[in-house]
Amino acid sequence: MSAATEFRAAFGTEPEGVWTAPGRINLIGEHTDYNDGFALPIALPHALTVSAARRPDARVRLRSREFPDVFEARLADLSPGTVPGWAAYQAGALWALVDEGHRIGGLDLLVESGIPTGTGLSTSAAVCCATVLAATGLYGSEPPPAEVARLAQRAENDYVGMPCGIMDQSAVMLADEGRALFLDCRSLETEQVPFDPAAHGLSLLVVDTRAPRRLVEGAYGERRRSCEEAARILGVRALRDVSVGGFRGRWPHCPIPWSAAGCGTWSPRTRGCWRRRRSSAPGAPVWRARCSPPPTSPSGTTSR
Repeated sequence: MSAATEFRAAFGTEPEGVWTAPGRINLIGEHTDYNDGFALPIALPHALTVSAARRPDARVRLRSREFPDVFEARLADLSPGTVPGWAAYQAGALWALVDEGHRIGGLDLLVESGIPTGTGLSTSAAVCCATVLAATGLYGSEPPPAEVARLAQRAENDYVGMPCGIMDQSAVMLADEGRALFLDCRSLETEQVPFDPAAHGLSLLVVDTRAPRRLVEGAYGERRRSCEEAARILGVRALRDVSVGGFRGRWPHCPIPWSAAGCGTWSPRTRGCWRRRRSSAPGAPVWRARCSPPPTSPSGTTSR
C-alpha cells in the first residue's frame, strides 16, 4: 500500500505534501556534541517521510505505518508528559513550534520510515525534523535548516526527555551529498568535508549489532551527567575545554568517572582520520552508506 493510499485510509483525505529526512551515522566524535566538542557525521540514503495535510480545526492526528494505532489530541493539549510512545517525537516537534510562537493549526501526519529503527541511525531526529518541516511548510513559516535542527533537538530534550546534543539533527538537516559535516557543537559552525569512499575503492559499512537501544531510559543520560560533573570538577565550561595534557596532570587527584574520560576532547586536527573495521558478527545486516541526497517529495519539494 502506498503512503498516499494509507493516508487516505487513515484520515479520509489526500496529503498536501510529503517531507523527507534522512538517517545519519557519525564517523568520529561520539558523545562530543553535548560537551561542546566536534563531530563528523554523514547523512544516509535511508530516509523517512512525513505525509501531511492541514485540518480546519486545532486537532492533530498522528499515524505511523510501523504501529497500528492513531494518536489524536488537540494541539493546545500537547504538553510535555502527556503523549506516550512513538507519537511523543512528532507531538514534541509540534509543541516546540507552538511554544516558540510559530502559528500552526490542525494537522494529519503519517510517518513512513525507510530507516531501520532501533539501530542508532537517528530515526528520532529524522522524524522530529520532518515533522517541523511539514508543519511549517503547510502553515507558511519555514525556518532555516539550522533552526529546524534546533527545534527538533528541543523536542527530544524538553518533550521526550532524551538529553541529546545537536549532532543528529544537524546531520539530518545540513549534511550534503558526498560530504561529511564537520560540526563545531559550540559555535554551530559547519564545514562540508569531501567524503567519497567509493572513489578510493572503499565502502563504509554500518553493522547492526542488534543491541537494544533505550536512550531515554538507558545509560545515555548517565553518561551526560558524568561528563557535566567532570567539567564541574575540572573547573571548565565543558570537556571541550580540557587539554589532554591538563587532564592527565590532574587525573591522579581528580575523582572523574571513567565514563567521562575521552568525551568532548576530539580535536579538529583528527577530522581527516577514519578507520576501516571488519565485522565478524554472523548474520548481522549491513547497510552501505553512499551519502545520497534526500529524495524529492511527490509535491516537488526536496526536504532534508
